[in-house]
Amino acid sequence: ALGFAMTSLASPEIGFRGNSMHIRMAGEVHVKLRNGGDHFVLSRPTISSHGLLGIGEPRVELTGMIEVRAVSGISQGMRAELRFGHDAELHEHSRAASPANGGSVKRFF
Repeated sequence: ALGFAMTSLASPEIGFRGNSMHIRMAGEVHVKLRNGGDHFVLSRPTISSHGLLGIGEPRVELTGMIEVRAVSGISQGMRAELRFGHDAELHEHSRAASPANGGSVKRFF
């Protein structure tokens, strides 16, 4: 048996802008770890496809942000933000260093 259970519901919101298409997957991913009982909720980034009409170089990229929140278990209260695209960075927030008390840790890639 796997050490986790995952459930997900996605509802695509599609935008076409001439030579590009953007798909935002509304909905959340729930991951529950079997050992320890941690339950994490993840949002989804936007998928962007460019060069559909042969103008420019064809490419697919992730844009936007994924937020990961621990909603139960020993990690409860922790969260992280992963940003994709031109402003790619990772923000980690813990109970001790939370946005509510002005603390956060940034790692740039």
